[in-house]
Amino acid sequence: MTLKPLLLATLLAAPLVLVLPTARAVPITIGFSGTVDNDPYGTGWTDFTGQFTYDTTWSDLAPGDASVGIYQGSGPAYGMLVSVDGGAASWDGYGQFAMLAIQDDYPGVGDQYLGYGSDGNFLTMELVLTDSTASLFGSDGILTDLPALSSFDWPRFTLFDTDAEFGGMVTSLICLDGCVAGNPNDPGDPGDPGDPNDPGDPGNPGGNPNPVPEPGSLALLGLGLAALTRVRRTHRA
Repeated sequence: MTLKPLLLATLLAAPLVLVLPTARAVPITIGFSGTVDNDPYGTGWTDFTGQFTYDTTWSDLAPGDASVGIYQGSGPAYGMLVSVDGGAASWDGYGQFAMLAIQDDYPGVGDQYLGYGSDGNFLTMELVLTDSTASLFGSDGILTDLPALSSFDWPRFTLFDTDAEFGGMVTSLICLDGCVAGNPNDPGDPGDPGDPNDPGDPGNPGGNPNPVPEPGSLALLGLGLAALTRVRRTHRA
């Protein structure tokens, strides 16, 4: 995967300007867990559990490319956190910076869901779920529901901090709060049976009752948070 590092670094380094939406905010919280298979520090950690919260009213910051949607925001309700081995260590990026990127049939990648959280300093957390067949998404619009884990053939989580680094395969993925069934970007989704608040949406067989406009996208992310990671590590050295 390739990315224009300068463009991504510029986007993430720029001051965040929030425009208050006229519509009611609709936060969605995704829960995930998995097994550690990359442990450069030799900590011996074996598993991780975390969550990620974004907002369906965020606008696409990349309206120039129909294959990539980039949505970002900040505030106490948004971000990512993760812990390892039942709380042996934990990292909390809520309240600083959160980003969701949706790639639809991106060249060389396929379809990809990227959740990103940062504490505004060195901590970065990346939830990267890839469907290399590009058969999952129908657009780059922000998701109001969560595809099943089985939809992705390469689901990964990675964390980088000043004194910690690990990664692993995601083995559990669930919508904890806020999902709305009938997402037009996930046409085969009858609901989220893993979420007791979203067993389905019988009152809305045709789509999302609170549709989110799809602004378009940008040829930006190939997915280049790896480039950001390299920038951060060089900064640390």
